[in-house]
Amino acid sequence: MIKRILRKIKSGKGSKENKESKESKGSKGSKGSNECSGIKEVTGGKGTPLPLIKPGKKAKISHLETKDLKVLQKLMAMGVLPGMPVTLIRKSPSYVFELDQTRYAVDRNIAAHIYVSY
Repeated sequence: MIKRILRKIKSGKGSKENKESKESKGSKGSKGSNECSGIKEVTGGKGTPLPLIKPGKKAKISHLETKDLKVLQKLMAMGVLPGMPVTLIRKSPSYVFELDQTRYAVDRNIAAHIYVSY
């Protein structure tokens, strides 16, 4: 699944123009209906950026929003994937969150690409 997501981003598939052309051809085009359902630039997902939630709050990753392939690869390598439960531990000096019994510390620039829902 990860390789498919990366291929779609590299090839430009799933962009707004491609999505609109699919909808005009009569395909379903519903949000979250393809294999890249967790990436906002592909599906238009909604959520709250991780830096805006309160420490101690538990949430679920709704999507990753970035056009930077290196940031996306780093987050995916850490296991930050849509649907995973996440708990923000603290915000300062760096953002510390727990994901699947592992704690990660990232700066605000990386944390801002992670969107969560309650």
